[in-house]
Amino acid sequence: MTSPAQIDTPAGRGPGAAPARKRAGATSASARAGRDRVSAERRPSNHVIVVFGATGDLARRKLLPGLFHLAAAGLLPDRYQIIGSSRRALTDEQFRDLAREAVAEFGASKPTGAAWQAFQQRLSFASADPVHTDSLAEAVARAEKEIGGAPGRLFHLAVPPAASSPR
Repeated sequence: MTSPAQIDTPAGRGPGAAPARKRAGATSASARAGRDRVSAERRPSNHVIVVFGATGDLARRKLLPGLFHLAAAGLLPDRYQIIGSSRRALTDEQFRDLAREAVAEFGASKPTGAAWQAFQQRLSFASADPVHTDSLAEAVARAEKEIGGAPGRLFHLAVPPAASSPR
């Protein structure tokens, strides 16, 4: 149960008012432990996550920082791999650097410590040239083999509308 000291409750709020927000840092250790147990029970199954448009603005501002935030909070699968893909050619290391810059600039959590080390090891990159798809197919197969079993596949299209129009 939350004590009144933990919630902003302006006077005059009645039925239909917006929910109060918890103050940062006011969560008790027992509440955090309970949340950690629930999140471990509700973790998604193992997945290969492919982000098309991984070098673009949406991925930079939202997806990469969001994925790191989920990973740091323990809300991603136990075993997962994230494959960034775009028409640009990058090495895995260049993509990890791009992700680090994105998380540092736009993320709620900074890319440091063990959480970042674990997350960046799960990042790789494969070109998404529409004519030559072998590198992406091989990257997905490698990721599935590394995860083991039969992981799910999640594809996110962070691409502009023009990318899907006929040429």
